[in-house]
Amino acid sequence: TPQLTYRITNAIKLSKKCNDAFSSPSIAREASKEWDEILNPRKIPYSGFTSQSNKNDDLLQHQSDIPQNIQAICHVMHGHVLCRCGRDNIATLAYRRSLHILNTNNAIENKNNPELEMEARLGLGKCYQRLMKYSEGRDEFYRVATSLTDLGNAKISKGAICSAVTCSMRIGDINWAKNVLSRYINNKAEKARSDEDDSDEDKEYMGLLGAILLMEYNMIKEERLSDDILRTETSLDDFSLKKKDLLQRIIDLLGKASISCTTS
Repeated sequence: TPQLTYRITNAIKLSKKCNDAFSSPSIAREASKEWDEILNPRKIPYSGFTSQSNKNDDLLQHQSDIPQNIQAICHVMHGHVLCRCGRDNIATLAYRRSLHILNTNNAIENKNNPELEMEARLGLGKCYQRLMKYSEGRDEFYRVATSLTDLGNAKISKGAICSAVTCSMRIGDINWAKNVLSRYINNKAEKARSDEDDSDEDKEYMGLLGAILLMEYNMIKEERLSDDILRTETSLDDFSLKKKDLLQRIIDLLGKASISCTTS
């Protein structure tokens, strides 16, 4: 209807205003309220939903009569303004609703929207990261980096890899972080250099890998590595050599990233 079209247009304008770093928090709250009234006409409270996977079937029960492809976009924009309001927990539901619609449309109508899926998953991953749900955040970021790389946006893919690795470090999964980042750097080195100058970004990832290896070095030094990591060591001499090799690699990586390293 014309009235609904006007309200959606107004909500989009308010959402865009939220992107201004100097915008008032009240604009984000107004935009969030507008999206809620548009997308939740039956006024079902958000508290009635949970992030549990077995509640996925309920994600669409409060939807309006707006076409689902439009709803998917609206939910992502709603998630963005909820984040600006500091309501990450509710924003995760908005992003998940969008993904639910996208997955349903893809399965039933063979229609997909990889750009919107990438935006929703990045938003969801950032929410999980701020909520300290690092395992869930890692999964979303890694999916963006691996499943959606055909979009050709290398910068987003790199950022997703970095975020996934950071989340993995937060939960103490050093091996996963090291293997993923090492594989990414090695694959990049094998490919021909593009015309785009991304040397600063290369330094960021080399520095991150160096930080991961430094954590591993400290774990080795404190003899806190698990048996499955150390079981290949056959002697104390081998173990000492591994520490020296690892330390030299750390120094090399951090040197390339222009980061000073001090170890004892």
